[in-house]
Amino acid sequence: MAGIYIHIPFCESKCSYCDFASFANRKESIAVYFQALYREIEIQAQKYKDKLCIETIYFGGGTPSFVDAYYIENTLRFLKNNFRCTNANELTIEMNPNSATQEKIKRYKKIGINRFSIGLQTAINTQLKEIGRVHTLQDFQRVTSYLQGENFNVDIMIGLKNQKLVDILFSIDQAIAAGASHISVYALTVEENTPIYKEYLANLLPNEDEVAFFYTEVVSYLKKYNFLRYEVSNFSLKGKESKHNLIYWHTQEYLGLGLSASSYVQDKRFTNTANLNTYIQKLEKNILPMATIENIDRDTAKFEYIMLAMRLTEGLCIQDYYNRFQENFLQEYGAILKKHQYYMEIGKERVRIREEYLYMQNSILIDFLKGK
Repeated sequence: MAGIYIHIPFCESKCSYCDFASFANRKESIAVYFQALYREIEIQAQKYKDKLCIETIYFGGGTPSFVDAYYIENTLRFLKNNFRCTNANELTIEMNPNSATQEKIKRYKKIGINRFSIGLQTAINTQLKEIGRVHTLQDFQRVTSYLQGENFNVDIMIGLKNQKLVDILFSIDQAIAAGASHISVYALTVEENTPIYKEYLANLLPNEDEVAFFYTEVVSYLKKYNFLRYEVSNFSLKGKESKHNLIYWHTQEYLGLGLSASSYVQDKRFTNTANLNTYIQKLEKNILPMATIENIDRDTAKFEYIMLAMRLTEGLCIQDYYNRFQENFLQEYGAILKKHQYYMEIGKERVRIREEYLYMQNSILIDFLKGK
C-alpha cells in the first residue's frame, strides 16, 4: 500500500501563521508550474511505477481549490496514465471555503475525488480575519451545502489569539451541522518567520496549559457526537478515518510530487526544493528537483515507527514491529515501558499511550529516542 501527495503551492492570500511553501498573487506561475509537475510525474513513474501500488491520492497545499479545476483534472489524468492507480480508493482534495465553488466540486467528483478537506480553522469571523483567512463562516456554510452526502473533513485550529473554549465548541458545532464525517483539531504551531510570531512573543496566545485544557474538552465533546479520536489531532465517525494520513502514521511508503513535497520510498526520504523558480527550471531540464536525500538506517526507522505509532490511539502493533525489525518490542524497550507504565497501556498485542496522556507524548518519546 502506498500513497501519492501532490502539492499545489498557490493561494489567494497568505495566512499569518503559514510557514508552508505557498504563494499568493502568483497566478502567472500556475500554468508553468503544472507543466513542471507533469514532467516530475513522468520522471518519477519511470523509477517507481512497478514498485508502488497506489491506494490513496491527496491534493494539498497551498490551496488546490484556488487553481482552475482543469489543472486538478489533468494532474489526475497524468497520475493514472503513469502509475498503477487501479486500487486508489481514496482521492482527497483540500479546499478553502472562499475558492471552492459548486462547479469545481462537480468536476472534482466527476474525476473520482471522493474525499474533501475544508480549512475552516474557526467559525468566528473576527478570528478568521485576524489570522488572514479570506473566508467567512457563511462561505463555509455555502460550500458544505454542496457536499451533502459526501465524505468530508473540517480543519479547526486551537490556540488562536483571544480564543475561548466556547469559540472552539461553536466551530465544532458548525462542522457537525454541516455534515462532516471527519474533524481535525490542530494546535497552532508558531514559526519564527511568520507574522503571528509577534503575538507569540507578546504572550497574546493561549499557553500550553490552556491548549491542553481545550484538547481535553474537545475530546469529550466530540465523543458525544460519535467522533472518536484515532490520532492525536484527528477525529472521525466510524470507518471515516483518513486512509492517506494513516499511510504516514503506519510508516508505509508515499511519494510526494510538487514543490517542497517529501517522499518515503525504499528506506529513503527525499524532499523537493521549496524554491519555485528552481523547481520549474530543473524540471525543464528533466532533472528531479530534490533538495535533500536521506538513507533511513535501522535505528532511525525504529524510532520513526514508534513515534508515529504512538500518535495513534490504537498504538503500536507488537507483531507488526517484529515483522519489520525481527525484534520483540516488549523485551527491547522493557525498561522504558516500565518507567512510563502509569501513562501507557501495555498488552501482549499492542502498546499505546493512554488517551488522557497523549499530551505527554513528546516527553515519553524522548526516552525511546535515547534508546534502551
